[in-house]
Amino acid sequence: MDLTREGERLVEACQVHILRAMWTLPDCQPGGPGAGSLEIERAAGFGLALRRQDNWFTWSLLQRMARDTMIDVIRKGRTKYRLIE
Repeated sequence: MDLTREGERLVEACQVHILRAMWTLPDCQPGGPGAGSLEIERAAGFGLALRRQDNWFTWSLLQRMARDTMIDVIRKGRTKYRLIE
């Protein structure tokens, strides 16, 4: 078993899941104002119910997706994310 390959497959599956969740949020539509990582996390069902570290998993995935130009990042005040046209 190649754990590295399996881990990357899981990351990719989580990214696809986040994209599907973003399509359900009006603010995440292409050209929209964007939604925060917490709102996206809730839509995706990725809340881990951790007191201080909740949202880091989703935030990390969103950062990688932005780096890979899978989504747009809007940095006006609080960082928001939206789908690319």
